[in-house]
Amino acid sequence: MQISSRNRPSDYQIHRIGIIGGNGWSDPVVSVLTRHAKYAQKLNLKSDKSAILTLYIPSDSPISKIEPFLDVCTYKSHFPAKLDFLNFALSKHISNFKTITFSDPFLYPVFYFFLLKKHRRNAVIQIQCHGDFGDANWSKNNLKNWIFSKLAGITLIRANQVRCVGKSQAKKIISAYKIDPAKIVIAPIPTKDKEDLPVWVKPTIPIVGFLGRLHKERAVDLWVKTAQEIFSVRNDVHFLIIGDGPERENFQNGMSNIPANQLSFVGKLPNEEALELMAKSSVLLSTAPFESFGMAMVEAAKIGLPIVSKPTSGALDLSEGYDSISLGNTPKELAGLSLAALNRKSPGVISDSLFLQSENETIDAIVDAWIKLL
Repeated sequence: MQISSRNRPSDYQIHRIGIIGGNGWSDPVVSVLTRHAKYAQKLNLKSDKSAILTLYIPSDSPISKIEPFLDVCTYKSHFPAKLDFLNFALSKHISNFKTITFSDPFLYPVFYFFLLKKHRRNAVIQIQCHGDFGDANWSKNNLKNWIFSKLAGITLIRANQVRCVGKSQAKKIISAYKIDPAKIVIAPIPTKDKEDLPVWVKPTIPIVGFLGRLHKERAVDLWVKTAQEIFSVRNDVHFLIIGDGPERENFQNGMSNIPANQLSFVGKLPNEEALELMAKSSVLLSTAPFESFGMAMVEAAKIGLPIVSKPTSGALDLSEGYDSISLGNTPKELAGLSLAALNRKSPGVISDSLFLQSENETIDAIVDAWIKLL
C-alpha cells in the first residue's frame, strides 16, 4: 500500500527517504507513526524538495490505525512481523530511495550494504544510534552484544552520517569505532515540553519510583538490591513501580519482604499518567547499566524530580545541566544517594539548553540532520 502526500505540484521534485529498521517498533504502531508523521510534516515545511518518508512496518499492523498519517508519509507493509530484516522483497524498492536512514547499526544496514549491494544506487546513508553500544562494557555484557558491536563497526564506517542522541554517547562511538567526528550529528530524542509537565512537590510519604520496561537491560535485580538496602535503613519508604515486561514476576518476588501497603506495581501507563505519578514521588531510581539518553530521566528532570542513576551516557550528560541527579554504582552507593535525595525539598533546576529544548526543537534537529543529506 502506498499513499503519497496530497496536493503536490506535478513538477515538484521527489526525494524519497526510506526509514528502515526496528527502533521503537515494540511500541504501539500508532505511536511510532505519529512520531514519524511529525518528522514528515516538518520535513516538507523546511525542505524545498518533496521529502517523502517511507516507513516499512510489520505486515500485521492494522492499517486502519495509521490512516490519519498517510497524507504526509508513504507506508509499506512488505515485512512479516518476525523475520523482517531477512525479507528480500525490500530489495526492489531500494533504488527508489535517495536517502536511507537505518534505526540501528546492526542487522538492517548489514543486509543493505552486502546482500542488497547490486540493487542499490549511490544512496546517502544515515545510521541512527539509540543504544549505548559505544560503551566499552556494553560489548562485554553478553555474546549478542559482542556480535552486534562488530556489526556496528562494519556499518558506521560506511555511513555518510551518524546520528547520536547525546554528547557522551557520541564521544564513546567516535572512540570505539574510530568514526570521523565530522560525520556525527547530535539530535536528542523528543520529550515532553517542560511547560506541559507537572511540577514536583515533595510528598509527605517517602516514595522511591521506577519508570520503564521491566526487562534485563534495566538491571531490575540491581534495583531490587538497592531497594532492600533503602528499606533496611528506613522501613517507612514506599516503592512505586511503573512499567511492565518479562521481568515483572522476578521483580515482584525480589520485593516480597516489603509490606504490601508500601509497594505498588501499577503496570504500564500512558506517558502522561506515568509522569503525573512520578511527580508525586520522592526520587526516581534508575539502575540500567547502559542508557544513551534516558527519556524517563530527562522528563523527570523537567518535572524537577530528584534522580539517582548509574553513570550511563545519558546520566552523565544530564548531570552537567541538572542539579538534582546523583550517580552511583553499587546497591549500597545507590541506596545511600536515594536516602539523601529523600531530604530534597525544592524542585531540581535544569540549566543545560539541550535538555530544555521543546519537542518541536528536537524534531527540528532530527529533520535538519536529514536535510544536510538531501
